[in-house]
Amino acid sequence: MMRRRLCMVASVFVVMLTLPRVAHAGIGELIWEMSGPQMIGGGLECKFSLTTGKLEICYATLPVPLLTPEAPRRFRISLDGGIYTSTGKNAGDVNYEAFKTWMLAFDPMIELVSYDNGVQGKGRRELYHGVMGVSYNYLFGSGFAPFTNVALKLRPIGYGFGRFNVEFDLRMYPNGFSAGDFGKVAPEPESNRAETTWGVSVGIAFGKFD
Repeated sequence: MMRRRLCMVASVFVVMLTLPRVAHAGIGELIWEMSGPQMIGGGLECKFSLTTGKLEICYATLPVPLLTPEAPRRFRISLDGGIYTSTGKNAGDVNYEAFKTWMLAFDPMIELVSYDNGVQGKGRRELYHGVMGVSYNYLFGSGFAPFTNVALKLRPIGYGFGRFNVEFDLRMYPNGFSAGDFGKVAPEPESNRAETTWGVSVGIAFGKFD
């Protein structure tokens, strides 16, 4: 049984890697310290059981009720999409303006739920971890040509309580960002080296919570 589930997880991840590169988040996420403008944004996140295929919960904009999970410890897929914009925070000596850079993101991820108290509604509590994921990004804005980037995404920890969830995410870009990507000139020569960014998101689920 465990072997079958592991094969299913691997198969879903392979499918995720073949999705077109278009472009994450709960009600809001702040992406900190990328080699470019700091980004903040939000969108929609839905989680599906990999055992039954049923939708468990959606955060932010879709009115879907929380369903009773079939097992406290389980794998599921999280589909996350959103839009981000620059905050105006500079990167080193490079000046970036607020709302001049935009990013669309699509982040599919395999999650392991390590704890679920099995309670619906306001008493719900769960702890989960994103073990395999990707982040497809499409960036556009003023003063530079649109471009795409892709990262390996991990979620070391996420915590759900009642209608809310808080998540800590890591994005690891094999080809990082540079000032030139955004039409800027860096004081010193730079290359698109690998880089890791981190972000914290907060989500709110809508639906029936008794």
